[in-house]
Amino acid sequence: MQRIITIAMLGCALWGCSESAAGDWQSSQDVLGQRNVLSAQVSGEAQATLFIDMMDQGQRVAGRFEFDAMWLEESERSEFDMDCRRTPFGECEGADDFRMDCRLEEEGAVLNCDGDGRWSEYIFSWSRQ
Repeated sequence: MQRIITIAMLGCALWGCSESAAGDWQSSQDVLGQRNVLSAQVSGEAQATLFIDMMDQGQRVAGRFEFDAMWLEESERSEFDMDCRRTPFGECEGADDFRMDCRLEEEGAVLNCDGDGRWSEYIFSWSRQ
């Protein structure tokens, strides 16, 4: 076992080891006191909770969206296919699903992503939890 660890460490020293998007993430900014969360498993599955600033009966509230996702990773880039599971309005519409194209930055401590569709203007900046 010690020999395998030593060989792996030597390989990382010679060729470099890339960080992975697998793990638990929290948004860098909050939405009305709520933070987005993203949990990406090594298996390629992920779950996310996203908040938007919205009006409900004349009050500003943080509207909650929940997603299941599948993700792929290549080097410091990741792609998440986000499938809506729940919205603050009830049922999801097809337009609520989206793709996030992400890149790891700051030695794997930050995950910055761009969404598409309805989520193209949303800021996705995640920090490791």
